[in-house]
Amino acid sequence: MESPADRDSALVADGRAFSAALSALVRAYQYRDRERSCYGNLSVTECYALETIAEEGPLSVDGLAKRLFMDKSTASRVALSLGRKGYLSRDRRPTDRRTVELAATALGRTTHDRVRAGLEAKWTRLLAGYSGPVRRAVTALLGRIRPRGIPEDG
Repeated sequence: MESPADRDSALVADGRAFSAALSALVRAYQYRDRERSCYGNLSVTECYALETIAEEGPLSVDGLAKRLFMDKSTASRVALSLGRKGYLSRDRRPTDRRTVELAATALGRTTHDRVRAGLEAKWTRLLAGYSGPVRRAVTALLGRIRPRGIPEDG
């Protein structure tokens, strides 16, 4: 029979192993070369920004920065680049003319859909080596792990 101390020690060991595995996943996914091409003429950072705006709808620069955990000045530069490339529109909010609202253009939405389809195909190939219950358990667990404090509206 497992004692409470053994359970606590096993939980600590599981936490340590989970931390190492999650860190490896984050490094492989998030911290790859951010300036290499994600799709066509888009950097990885620009792909993250386009994805966020295409999926969440119009955002302010500040809202984009908060969602991507970056400085407002960095988010502004990314948005300017996406705008120059034709993927985003930048308009003043009708309710507050001081705030710039970023929205995906038709080209931006189409490009986002292509990037998303490519990523989903990549992850589908990766998951093909695991059973259905394992795939669903991993997906459910990852879906429950979310950073705290992300605002609902930018």
